[in-house]
Amino acid sequence: MRLGRVRGITIDIHMSWIVIFALVTYSLGAGYFRVTFPEWGGGVLWSVSLLSAVLFFACVVLHELGHSLTAQKHGISVHGITLFLFGGVARMDREPETPQVEMRVALAGPLVSVLLALGFGALGWAFGGLGGKHPVAMVSLYLALVNGMVVIFNMVPGFPLDGGRALRAALWWYTGSVARATRLAAASGKGFGAFLIASGILLAFAGNLFNGTWFVLVGWFLADAAGTAYAQTLSQHALSGTPLSEVVPWPDEGVTGETSIQTLVDTRLGYNSPDPVPVVENGRVQGLVGIPEVKRIAQTEWTSTTAREAMVPVAALGTVSSDRDAWETLVRMSDQNLEWLAVVDDGEFRGVISPRRLLEYARRRRLAAT
Repeated sequence: MRLGRVRGITIDIHMSWIVIFALVTYSLGAGYFRVTFPEWGGGVLWSVSLLSAVLFFACVVLHELGHSLTAQKHGISVHGITLFLFGGVARMDREPETPQVEMRVALAGPLVSVLLALGFGALGWAFGGLGGKHPVAMVSLYLALVNGMVVIFNMVPGFPLDGGRALRAALWWYTGSVARATRLAAASGKGFGAFLIASGILLAFAGNLFNGTWFVLVGWFLADAAGTAYAQTLSQHALSGTPLSEVVPWPDEGVTGETSIQTLVDTRLGYNSPDPVPVVENGRVQGLVGIPEVKRIAQTEWTSTTAREAMVPVAALGTVSSDRDAWETLVRMSDQNLEWLAVVDDGEFRGVISPRRLLEYARRRRLAAT
């Protein structure tokens, strides 16, 4: 679900975010505000709890905007911000090119959270001076507390947390190798994730099942994210600056439009085939047939259905030129959820590219470099 757009940066909500939003609202209504203001009626209690949860997640968006706007300032395109179960993430088209830029982008988000914590703390102190438990003071102090907790958690030196990215920037500057720095920072992130998982198990055995389960989930997510971010960084450095002409396979002769799907399956396509087959008529590629198209046809109709009938026309496909950057193409396909793109130069079909082939190329380059 899309919330809006700020300076070209879209702000979206993942469905998993609804779970944590509901938990935060419930914990405030059933705990913090119910204990602090027992005299409140149900309508006021839950309205203030809902408003506080909305403000908290607005702070998360501002934290991510800190990263995003700083990245934009340094020439890095930011496609959007997504709120999900464990917080928020900014989707950038590439990693920073220097450790100095990496450090600035990494620290921008926590700096925003520090300023928010100080601002809400000052607001809470000001309204608290009016005497008693003023509602504005209690909401402000809660927001000051959670923004402070966001800073503390995010500054843990484990990649891909902000502190882990700052650690990577420092290691990158010291070693001169972004790959080595990423590997060390990711190892730190996996270690912290393992620590949270172990702590969660101990909490669960001690009788605190809810917090124990939460620790395990966060630890598992962090450890998995560290490995994924490490692989993504290596892939970016393997693909950046590489034109698609070096990745895309030389186009084969394809099949005619009259070729049956059964023949296509028997001779050209298998369930492990990564690329579609060109359908060629009058010497030009008219469309592509791949596994997704075959799966949409009942097996009993494979012998009577032709490639021409099943193909996706070239005009309906996304296209890209062979001189485009391989990493930028992978980011585009990921953002648009594309299974493949037709590589076309001046109207002439050159081949097909898929995320699988791009990642396989990146893996081969990494192996060749070791």
